[in-house]
Amino acid sequence: GWPARGRLLSLEPSHLRPRVLADGQHGIYISWLEQRHEFVWYGGYYEEGWPLRMLVAHLGPAGTGAGGWGSAARVIGTSGVPYEWLTQCAIDLAPDGGLWLAWSTFSANPFASSLTPGAWKVTRVSPGGVPVGAWPEQGTELGPFPGDIGAIAKEIGLWAEGDLVI
Repeated sequence: GWPARGRLLSLEPSHLRPRVLADGQHGIYISWLEQRHEFVWYGGYYEEGWPLRMLVAHLGPAGTGAGGWGSAARVIGTSGVPYEWLTQCAIDLAPDGGLWLAWSTFSANPFASSLTPGAWKVTRVSPGGVPVGAWPEQGTELGPFPGDIGAIAKEIGLWAEGDLVI
């Protein structure tokens, strides 16, 4: 069962905007943004950064990985583009017990101290955590995200009814 003091999901110091969702099978999905210190290869040299990425875990009633997800959280939505940050995330249950996931991105240019607009993205994963159909793990772009400080600070929501996502 669950440890008396809870279950450690990550050792990273920064966890932002956590979301918890019942999976309908006495387990939970958990998503959050995690900021981690890393060096990014950028145009012939490494640049230090603190990019955000989205992690998702699926835990069963015993507090262990459920539905084939394993015990560790998975990174979802990262494109590999240097300095692309995920700024917000939302999850909702899909009809088969899998997930709809939505997030926004922008890019930070460390050389110009500016933000570059990104995109609103969405994807769909099965109860086992694998992309469903034509939904790529890096997400499908729904439209532009402004990438300004006001937009970054706002929360987003996701509502899914069957295969309709808003």
